[in-house]
Amino acid sequence: MKKAFLLAAIAVVLVCCKPANSVVHVTDIKLNVSELSLATGDISLLTAEVLPSNASNKKIVWKSSDSKVAEVGTNGEVKAIAVGTATITVTSEDGNKTAECKVTVSGADTEVNEVKFEFVRIPAGSFKMGSPYEEPLRDDDENQHDITLSSFYMSKYEITQAQWKAVMGADNNPSHFQGDNLPVEKVSYLDVLEFITKLNKMTQKEYRLPTEAEWEYACRAGTTTPFSMGEDITTDQANYNGNYAYKNKTGIYREKTTEVGTFAPNAWGLYDMHGNVWEWCSDWYDRSYYDISAEATDPKGPDDGTERVIRGGSWKTTPQLLRSANRSSDKPVRKDYDCGFRIVLPKK
Repeated sequence: MKKAFLLAAIAVVLVCCKPANSVVHVTDIKLNVSELSLATGDISLLTAEVLPSNASNKKIVWKSSDSKVAEVGTNGEVKAIAVGTATITVTSEDGNKTAECKVTVSGADTEVNEVKFEFVRIPAGSFKMGSPYEEPLRDDDENQHDITLSSFYMSKYEITQAQWKAVMGADNNPSHFQGDNLPVEKVSYLDVLEFITKLNKMTQKEYRLPTEAEWEYACRAGTTTPFSMGEDITTDQANYNGNYAYKNKTGIYREKTTEVGTFAPNAWGLYDMHGNVWEWCSDWYDRSYYDISAEATDPKGPDDGTERVIRGGSWKTTPQLLRSANRSSDKPVRKDYDCGFRIVLPKK
């Protein structure tokens, strides 16, 4: 009887001594993925499962080993910033457990002979290519039509003379106006193809000229006005023949190219889409092509022709030729001191 009473008393003491709110520690953290492969500009969400489910403190902290490559938010949202690798670590607030995800960021940026090539990611989307009938000084080859495009990268600037020489050779500079940070000009369509072939061999990438649709989509950057900056344009915004006005105001006629990046970029971060030098596109030019073609997704243009499309206007053209919808063309062998180019890389 005494033994039974003693056991009961011990049980009562044990129950009474048990903490009212016992702590349940985190034993593990599991991420939904252990590796991420992203392109610059991509956003991806990491999710973390804290175990056990009844852990007393389930708060976690996110951290990136290199925020210049990949940033991470308090909710686990990862944003790819630049080419490289980074490790995203999630840690329980008490520091007891961690989990990691390796992030690899790829992109279009490259470097050749210590000269950098910078690119901007252009989002996939749809837009109306061409101009409305009421747009001042429009041409009759600009009838509007719906186009859908996949995402791609476009060079932030017109290809410079420094970039041209880095690929083609230090003594190879065909430009009339000389300067490393000036756009290369006096290059034919065929010259440009040779440049791109060599660049691709050096970088093991697949750069190319933009299609006409890609060029206009990137130039507009979501706008529907004659210019990406609005209804009118001034020589404070672009390099063209300022002796002429589009709507209201004449300005400076510089009579030469200006360094790339001199003027503010459009909403997507692209410089000199209006003026400075004409830019070669990959399409053959056909005045009525978009009136008769049903090609609406990633169009490549006509199968043949005699001239290639050029876009954007130049330092010596009147402002109406700088409009986002303006179409022009030139023979593939032609070299002019107001014609250059920029390149793109498809996003895979």
